[in-house]
Amino acid sequence: MSWNYLVGIFGWAFAGKEGTISPEPKRKWKLHYALEEALTRGQLSGKQLSRLVGHYVSMAMVRRESLSVLDACYAFIIGHPEECASMWPSVMREFMWMRDLLPLICHDMHLGLSERV
Repeated sequence: MSWNYLVGIFGWAFAGKEGTISPEPKRKWKLHYALEEALTRGQLSGKQLSRLVGHYVSMAMVRRESLSVLDACYAFIIGHPEECASMWPSVMREFMWMRDLLPLICHDMHLGLSERV
């Protein structure tokens, strides 16, 4: 697969011949390492978690099914808005899922729309 990226357009990479759109690799790696660091620390405030989730959601919008891994993160954000707290096991599990799904976030622009809803 030859990737001829048109890089630098709002953090998105477009592969012209293949017709795919995905977050720039640098952007994915930044989030990957941020999620790794959060998993290593094991503690975050709701505000910090909200930022990480926001970055993930902005990337995952091109593959909306990848948003299904978020549930406990939102409960943690509401439960610990300002204070730093130990992440729940369910939040840590969702972080691992987010990290593992990052390489799969890509959309083929050649796919047509469904005739059925």
